[in-house]
Amino acid sequence: TDSGEHRALRSRLVLATVRLHAAVASALLPTPLKPHYAFNLRDMRRLVLGLCRCEPLHYRTAEGMVRLWAHEAERVYADRLVDAKDKSHFDKLLETQLGQHFDLRYAQLVGGEGASESDKTDNFTGQPGEGEGEGPRLLF
Repeated sequence: TDSGEHRALRSRLVLATVRLHAAVASALLPTPLKPHYAFNLRDMRRLVLGLCRCEPLHYRTAEGMVRLWAHEAERVYADRLVDAKDKSHFDKLLETQLGQHFDLRYAQLVGGEGASESDKTDNFTGQPGEGEGEGPRLLF
């Protein structure tokens, strides 16, 4: 069954996707040196298809699903960027969406600086690391 928690997460993912796309498309415009910066609705489609093609095993928690969303956003948008300034700007745009819609920071998702110890030990599927308690509640 589709719980309210699933619907809320889905709604936040859609809204974050639309807002990230709008921010990227308006901030990273094509130039003669960067004609491939012409972002369009196909890019949003590619991000969503990436989410849909992943096996549910890889995102059994809400945080795992958001991690997958951030990965797909980087794959679709950031992989096309050619210089450090543009990549840094994209990172800020992604960080903004993570904060606004999921109350998360990128470092928390990937276990980097600023992440708690449990953020660093949980794996992609959200299963607890060795020596931890029961771990996060599963969505599916």
